[in-house]
Amino acid sequence: MIKVMRFTAPWCAPCKMIAPIFKQLQEEMPAVTFETVDVDASPDLATQYKVRSVPTIIIFKNDIDVVSLTGANSKAGYTELINDVINGKFDK
Repeated sequence: MIKVMRFTAPWCAPCKMIAPIFKQLQEEMPAVTFETVDVDASPDLATQYKVRSVPTIIIFKNDIDVVSLTGANSKAGYTELINDVINGKFDK
């Protein structure tokens, strides 16, 4: 099971910029679970995952966080990262 958590905030310009990318990815990757977390509304969750900047993306495989990325990226970059997790590139 792959889950992508996107930590964002309503005041964050890069977060707004990548929001449509994640909507597209969600439609294109139905086997992947996508979750958006507003750090202002859920500060405890942001603290739990040590999010210090937004946007931050954390990708989980089988409930284990395997990779995180801070800052905006391209759709191709996110797609490659998610596929790398799916294909076991970050397996320990």
